[in-house]
Formats: sequence, structure tokens, C-alpha cells
Amino acid sequence: MPSNPFRRLATIALLAGLAGACSAEADTQTAPNPATIVADAARPEADRAMDADRHPADLLALLDLEAGQTVADVWPGDYWDRLFAQAVGPAGKVYAVHLEEADKAENNPTPPDGSSPLAGHPNVIAVVTHASTLALPAPADIVWMRQNYHDLYDKFMGPADVPAFNKAVFGRSSPAAAS
Repeated sequence: MPSNPFRRLATIALLAGLAGACSAEADTQTAPNPATIVADAARPEADRAMDADRHPADLLALLDLEAGQTVADVWPGDYWDRLFAQAVGPAGKVYAVHLEEADKAENNPTPPDGSSPLAGHPNVIAVVTHASTLALPAPADIVWMRQNYHDLYDKFMGPADVPAFNKAVFGRSSPAAAS
């Protein structure tokens, strides 16, 4: 399969302006169509209410996720993690990457490392790490960060060692994503 140039750029997805849960019995070899994921009536109403502003079907199509892939969502949000979980299917993984500094600054509870923080989405796994020493349990095909990259430079983040963060992001991408 030819390389999708956006895949490399999506390693750190800074899609501020762009900003589904289909059946859990999805075919593990075929990713569901993004429009099907977003249209699923089983998605939470609160998520569906944000769709017009976030354009999730367009974004999922742009990312071109495939069944069995791994997405690392840095500074995670349940909205995107539920969509990513459906897009990669039960054979795929979504790492909900909690940066301890960010959770502390935002007074967000940090789930236990390795836990499954989203009911109904067992392929979403909490990863607890630090921005300057970002570590994932395994390589990711896509590293996603929406609207928060600039916060790495803020005082509450340390500030983070952004070059070290970037190096870790690119070092944790799988060979398929880097091709």
C-alpha cells in the first residue's frame, strides 16, 4: 500500500480547526467506514452533539486508520478515543496517554497505568507518563495530539523538554507509519 503523506504529519496532529462507536463485533480485518462509525446511534448523545464542530468522519478519513493499528492519543479525550477505538477495531489499540503534569495542572484524575478507562472500549488502554520522557508500551502507527502541543511550553508543564518529546513521538512510530 502506498504511503499516505499525512500519516507522517499526523504523528503530531495539530489540527486545531478540524477538529463512533459502531458494533463491537466488527470485522477485525476491515476498518469500518468513518461515516458509519460517526453515524452509529450507540454513540453518546454528548459526543454526537459535538460532531458538527469537530467533523469526525472527515478527520477519521484523513487519518486513514486501519483495523489492527495502534493510536496513541496524547492528552486524551474520551470523544476521540471512542472514535479511534472503533476505527482500529477490537484487534487494534488506543493508548490514552496521560501526561502527569497536564492531569495535575487541570485537576483531572489520572487513571491507573494499564487500565481500561472507557467502558465498552476494552482496546483503550491508559498510559501514564511525562512529557519530557514520553514512553509508550509499544510502537504506535499514529500519535495524535489535538490542540495541546503549544501547552508543552507552558510553565505548568515544567516546561517540558519539547525536543525530547518530539524525538520520543517520532521514535515510537511504527515502521509502517514512517514509510
